Amino acid sequence: MRIKLLILFIVSMVTLKAQTDTSMLIEYSYGYKFKDGLYINFAQFLENNPTRFNFITIDTDQTSQDIIENLEQSKTINFFNEFGIETSININEIWGCCVNGKPHVMWKNEFRLIPYIGSISHFVANITVYYESMHDPFYDPYYYYSSVPSRQHSNELVQMIIDMKTGKILEFNTDNISKVLARDSSLFKEFSELSKRKKRKLLFSFIRRYNENHPLYLPKNTD
Repeated sequence: MRIKLLILFIVSMVTLKAQTDTSMLIEYSYGYKFKDGLYINFAQFLENNPTRFNFITIDTDQTSQDIIENLEQSKTINFFNEFGIETSININEIWGCCVNGKPHVMWKNEFRLIPYIGSISHFVANITVYYESMHDPFYDPYYYYSSVPSRQHSNELVQMIIDMKTGKILEFNTDNISKVLARDSSLFKEFSELSKRKKRKLLFSFIRRYNENHPLYLPKNTD
């Protein structure tokens, strides 16, 4: 455990140094080349320096040609760090991965594609929601009534954002976006003066404007 914490600390310090040296960074654009591999932590994403897939082993048979499917079926991943030390991590502790140049973030036990990338990034996910319900005898009088609630489920499409300053995943709503916009006094004032209806309608517009004012900077592509 101490070795793992030491490794994460060293990686974070290297990332901080690189992020403060603007000569090594470029403004993110659609054509940016992300390297394939596993993001053990958020710092590796910011550094575009994932752990390469050939440096990891998983605890399940790799029966599929789909890398993401094999990863999601695993509980633990073993990998060699930059010092050649082998360590293990629970799959749910991983920040994300990149496959075919497309970054994904780990959320709700699945890797989710991040199609919109910026200082505020955005993704959608299809999740299964479980709930309990009681049968209504007036709706179907011939159905046998039971006092025990039945367990139901439904699929829902949800929108999420990623605050690239912290790496945190937040719900796509007015409260969370308002907190991020607070870093830009002009946008925050404009957003705060809108009605609730207008805020909901213009959420994505304010995300785009925030990203234009505060671009996401990543390391220059070297390949």
